[in-house]
Amino acid sequence: MRGPRAHSVAWTIDGSWVEGTVTCHCAVGADCRMTCPNGCESWNVVDHEHDLVDNGACLFVEWMEATDGVLESYNGPSQPLRDGFIEPDWSGDGWTWTYIESEPDSPLTSRLREAEDTIRSGQDYLRAMEARVIAATERAERAERMIRAAMTMLRGDQSWERKGTVVYNTLAAYSSSLEGETENE
Repeated sequence: MRGPRAHSVAWTIDGSWVEGTVTCHCAVGADCRMTCPNGCESWNVVDHEHDLVDNGACLFVEWMEATDGVLESYNGPSQPLRDGFIEPDWSGDGWTWTYIESEPDSPLTSRLREAEDTIRSGQDYLRAMEARVIAATERAERAERMIRAAMTMLRGDQSWERKGTVVYNTLAAYSSSLEGETENE
């Protein structure tokens, strides 16, 4: 497989020792993983005389690991070492690679990023609304418990005047607490 973000290189530096590690991001069956089961040394992935099979791993990565030649196989302009996406190239005698320079986003990529941002904003909004619904539900459940408690007191005896005042004061206190919570939101 050739294309942006198919392979990458990462560097480890320890004193005077530098090691590059190449990673393949391709799926099973990608061009860089295909090999000839008949042992052909050279082939064209598109026009090979035998049916190719997946090697089980990326041939470019295997070559780099076998030769310890990540640094020596670089075939681009002089620049500082950096982690990044790379483009492998088979030269007939071995693999070389160059960095893939970042290109400006296409209009489609920009629109996809905008859509992702919009989705994230919507998800944040939904989470905030869910928290508000939960808080309102908890307040309603508290009010119901208070009303049930007041009704239980009233059922116990017929002194409505005294108990009616208790119920009224309880509901008034709850009502003012709701107003305070609403102002804080």
